[in-house]
Amino acid sequence: MKILVSEISLPVIVDAGIGRPSQACEAMEMGCAAVMANTAVATSNNVERMAKAFKLAVEAGREAHLAGLGRVLGKEADASSPLTGFLEDFEPCSMR
Repeated sequence: MKILVSEISLPVIVDAGIGRPSQACEAMEMGCAAVMANTAVATSNNVERMAKAFKLAVEAGREAHLAGLGRVLGKEADASSPLTGFLEDFEPCSMR
């Protein structure tokens, strides 16, 4: 999708394969103009709630796209705290 969005000067609308709100969000983050999610909503246990989830996901994805996504690391998260491991060195004080 990312390649299509960058190479085509027309709006890209995703009309297949969207089963979760997070997928709709990701499509919008890539710059798609819209997503269609009929089956995902219609077959959920709570249609109204799922429709709302898709609405919020699409809005979030569009806002993220317009804001310009930050960098995403392609590996597992690393601790960023300078206190990493401090609990291992901690000796609790005894209560008297």
